[in-house]
Amino acid sequence: MPSETEAILHYAKEDSSDVKEMPIPHGDVLIGRAPECDIRLDDQKVSRFHASLKVSPEGFWITDMESTNGTLIDGQPIPPNRRILLHPFQNFRIGSYVFRVQVSGAAPVEAPAVVEDHSMETMIQPSAPPPKMYDLKALRETEFPHVMRRAHLDNAATAPIPQRTLKKMNWMLNEKLADTSWHAANFPIEMLGIFMDTVAKFINAESIEEICLVDGVSASMNHVAQSLNPQSGDNVIFCDLEHPSNAYAWMSLKRDGVEVKMVPSVNGGLTLESVKEAADARTRVVAVSSVQFFSGHRTDLAAIGKFCREQNIIFVVDAIQSIGYTPIDVQQMNVDVLATGGHKSLMGGPCAGFLYVRDAVAAALQPRVLTATSTNGWLDYLNYDTSPRKGAGRFLIGTPNAVGVAGILESIGLINELTREAIDRHTTNLAAHALDIAKKRGYELTTTPGEHASIATFKSKFDADVTGPFLHKIEQEEGVAVAGHRDRAGHPNLRMSFGCYNVEEDIGRAFDALDKMG
Repeated sequence: MPSETEAILHYAKEDSSDVKEMPIPHGDVLIGRAPECDIRLDDQKVSRFHASLKVSPEGFWITDMESTNGTLIDGQPIPPNRRILLHPFQNFRIGSYVFRVQVSGAAPVEAPAVVEDHSMETMIQPSAPPPKMYDLKALRETEFPHVMRRAHLDNAATAPIPQRTLKKMNWMLNEKLADTSWHAANFPIEMLGIFMDTVAKFINAESIEEICLVDGVSASMNHVAQSLNPQSGDNVIFCDLEHPSNAYAWMSLKRDGVEVKMVPSVNGGLTLESVKEAADARTRVVAVSSVQFFSGHRTDLAAIGKFCREQNIIFVVDAIQSIGYTPIDVQQMNVDVLATGGHKSLMGGPCAGFLYVRDAVAAALQPRVLTATSTNGWLDYLNYDTSPRKGAGRFLIGTPNAVGVAGILESIGLINELTREAIDRHTTNLAAHALDIAKKRGYELTTTPGEHASIATFKSKFDADVTGPFLHKIEQEEGVAVAGHRDRAGHPNLRMSFGCYNVEEDIGRAFDALDKMG
């Protein structure tokens, strides 16, 4: 695992012997032609913001940022907006430049092989092995037997709850809530402490005080938005495909004189380039979904987060579609606020979730909603101290949902066992497979191949009057759940979204059912 002083980036033009060296810290390094990039390349084949290199304790990651000419490894372009793991000493190519990350004092694991790159010979090690896949058959049988008879491809709306999670929720309901013993002694406080500690580790928050139990994304975004104390003329940025849970909270600030900059999506989502073009000195917030609910676009959180931190803009992330599938490190990605509910990728049921607020950001937020649990004097009921609690706790509203807490904790345990790296790889591959089939069967793709996570969306061949009733019919009669969503032009789209338990047979079954439409 690289330390902050060990990682060194070597790079040179193909026809030059002038090899440059750059020590790189943990975090993100932007590569491109733009003056704002950490490594600026004088090459017209290189896009203004071409790629992002991230160094983390887990290794080296390269992300192509939707560049015009691509980023190459082993002579092959990598998919845009996807983090690709690099070995130390492995080369990658941007334009006419060749790069290699090296760990100081380390030797290659094995002798590198010479690989033809069409224009030059480069020495490249084998790609990093994929994450180990979990036993899918055993998972389905033990945790999801209730969905094996169905083809549930609407996990972006709500995911099934694993058996172990249901048992823990029932335990809380029957053993603790039924006889009020959950309120005895310090159990509620201890329960919240475990919840905050588990979530903090799950997203690599710096402190458990940065975590708050919430109902879900809608409540979280509204709490934060209404705590900003904006000035007339300030602005917020999000793209035109945001879910209302994320969009409406910021749109409500129009009554305070805040300008809402709703930028057009690029390939289904918000990009760093779009943010840079829209942002100015009055930008207070950039809000985005880690994975877009409609298009499935996977946002480059690290690149946008780095820009926002440098510009002192609050970076807000709706993580509900990906937090249980994809690793999110709030410190390395420079996330200021992150919110999620439990009923989608976390598989923990509805009406419970968590809110992360970075301590430095929380200190400047003044909540307009005050409750006994959100203030400093929350254990001294008649003191009437309305000063907000330190950290994210200032957004804790009312009595905690004990059943929801139990569910989320148990499901996080399962997710950690499976690993989010393996879940991400599995669900992304299923989405890619669905897009391949959709294209072969004549559907127009809404999701951009190579830029998605666990969601595949394509246009229906029929209007809304036919599509909606048909989707309801196949769910009721054939046990096939596919979502229908209208795009901004009003045309119905078909969305397949995948969970850790889905299999390719579910996709075939869904398309066989869709073929009967009309």
